[in-house]
Amino acid sequence: MRLISQYYLASEAEHVSERLRRAGIMTFISSRNLQRLPLSSGGAVKVGLWAVLPEQYDDAEILLKNKKHKPELQLTASEIEELERDARHGLIEPLTRSVERVLEWIFGAAILLVVLYVGMGIWNDT
Repeated sequence: MRLISQYYLASEAEHVSERLRRAGIMTFISSRNLQRLPLSSGGAVKVGLWAVLPEQYDDAEILLKNKKHKPELQLTASEIEELERDARHGLIEPLTRSVERVLEWIFGAAILLVVLYVGMGIWNDT
């Protein structure tokens, strides 16, 4: 990914992003949710507009100056949606597996503690 520009208003970044996407350039807006937080809580002053595919960065820059420019690598709306879906899936799946492993470990430790507690109780009664 390459940063195209930064904006104080998320709505402005969204407007430019939509314009680029209509031209077939895949974009991502960073810090959109952080901008809603107060600065004292880690909020962001600006949001970033990124060209997701480095090959589309130059075309994005040119399109911002020349609305008639035709990008070399144009993606369809469905191709952009598919790439975004694949990216989300690629991030969520490993996280889900990690959470499952942690929960399995916690459950196993809890069973071990119960067994030890019951075992100690039996030994103390005799």
